[in-house]
Amino acid sequence: MYSSANTLGRTNLASDFLSKNRWIWSYVGVVILYMLIGAVSDKPFQTFTASISFSSFLILVGLGQMLVITNGPGNIDLSIPYTLAFAGSFSLKMTAGTDQGIFFGLVVAILSGMIIGMLNFALIRYALIPPMIATLANSFVIRTLTIVFFRGMLIKPPKALEHFVNTKILALPTLFVLMVLLSIVVHVILHKTSFGRGIQAIGQNTKAAYLSSIKVN
Repeated sequence: MYSSANTLGRTNLASDFLSKNRWIWSYVGVVILYMLIGAVSDKPFQTFTASISFSSFLILVGLGQMLVITNGPGNIDLSIPYTLAFAGSFSLKMTAGTDQGIFFGLVVAILSGMIIGMLNFALIRYALIPPMIATLANSFVIRTLTIVFFRGMLIKPPKALEHFVNTKILALPTLFVLMVLLSIVVHVILHKTSFGRGIQAIGQNTKAAYLSSIKVN
């Protein structure tokens, strides 16, 4: 009797956990997908490491987009793909394929992203254009600039950068490990700091956040 009641309690606890954390099903789906891919692959572990290596870039983009969307209804940035293309191409060109140019290339990439972000902000805040339309329109401009200035560019990445991308920590790609650590940092900021809670409050109800003395602009 006690055993069946205990089992029922654990079942209800698991059911409550799954109902409150529906996001976990996406992870279950990914695990199942990897298992299916591994079953038909000759080198399942290499396939897995290659997949998570490429996913590192998606994690980085996803974290940024998540913060934008969390900040309020209607907020979204559709210029991210072409911003990455422009900043990456520009920074690679500035390195000239040499290890000495890596730092300068990183600075160029960061500045490019910041300038594009500020342009998006100006269109949304001062021109009063909805975020979806403003960032989509800006993405077409960025795409055009990328094609005009960097079409047919043939520059090999610096050896040191190529080596870093291919290094591993505990058999896992270094980029993936760094993105996992970054995800943890973003989680802590979003859920454990007043700044992160302020972002969530603004996204859920801007007026209520304003009445709670949270700076909404």
